Amino acid sequence: MEEMFKNNLRRKAVGLFSGGLDSALAVRIIAGLGYDVTAIMFDIPFCKRNIENCLSQYRASDNFVVQFRQVSLEEDFVELVRNPRFGYGKNMNICIDCRIYMLKQARLIMEEIGADFVFTGEVLGQRPMSQNINNLRLIEKQSGLEGRLLRPLSAQLLKPTVAEQNGWINREELYNIEGRSRKRQMKLADIFGIKKYPTPAGGCLLTDECFSARLRDAFNHNEDSLKELTRLKYGRHYRLKDGTKVICGRTDKENLALMKLGDPPTPIFTVKNYSSTVAFLFGNLIEENKLFAGGLTAHYSKVKNEPSVEIEWWIYKDGESSAQVFFTRPLSEEELKSVSVR
Repeated sequence: MEEMFKNNLRRKAVGLFSGGLDSALAVRIIAGLGYDVTAIMFDIPFCKRNIENCLSQYRASDNFVVQFRQVSLEEDFVELVRNPRFGYGKNMNICIDCRIYMLKQARLIMEEIGADFVFTGEVLGQRPMSQNINNLRLIEKQSGLEGRLLRPLSAQLLKPTVAEQNGWINREELYNIEGRSRKRQMKLADIFGIKKYPTPAGGCLLTDECFSARLRDAFNHNEDSLKELTRLKYGRHYRLKDGTKVICGRTDKENLALMKLGDPPTPIFTVKNYSSTVAFLFGNLIEENKLFAGGLTAHYSKVKNEPSVEIEWWIYKDGESSAQVFFTRPLSEEELKSVSVR
């Protein structure tokens, strides 16, 4: 092992890093074999994971050479979600098309830095759509990485890659993990000292039924910019009859995120002098919609049982705002449910 590390010290590899346990293990395995690893993190509006916990463990390590590179998705990825070549999974997940897209980006970086291969944390049989043997081969071919796509967690169950054939990596130091159980990965995490990782529930919101309903609704109303799609992750969503969208944050953190993702000027509503939710109106600022946004904030407030509530609203633009007030009644649960987008 020590000799291999010395021989491979200057070799490079590019890996996909999601922040999940499998990708963290894959990075650790390849770095541990002496490779200079460039781990790619995609900035995806449909990802719910915070990868900082995993990153911190590598930043604190002097034993391995791991560089992290963040890659932003382009608008063409949105079109891919709209019209995936290989179809959807159970919800709006485009697992095969998404994997191919990311691996094509990784291949370009591999060629740019002169790396030997690309690797991922995929496990044979773990996910029914994208990780069965036929689709693993399909993804490898469509991404242009035939022979240069290594999956270290399941490598012994798959066809040898160029790295293994050429002796750059000893196949016996890779693994034969298969199926949906994470017990072996968790044991490896203990061995490697990887302690902070998310629960194995998947990090893609496209697999989530509620988020998928929001996404379909957004596409139906031609809301398909990356900013608009990122807003789908936060708060409660309501679609009014004229197409206007109203979103209210559930926490201060969500309110701040929605504030940053607004399209100034953005009308903002809250209950005056009482703690309440904050509502953001994206669309037509007509009286009917203002009353809905105000009644929504009143519903999620300490005065939701009052017949009339004073609403404060303003238009946020370039850091300046001028508040106005009006009175309205709190909306009922049934009224909200009728226009709720999951």
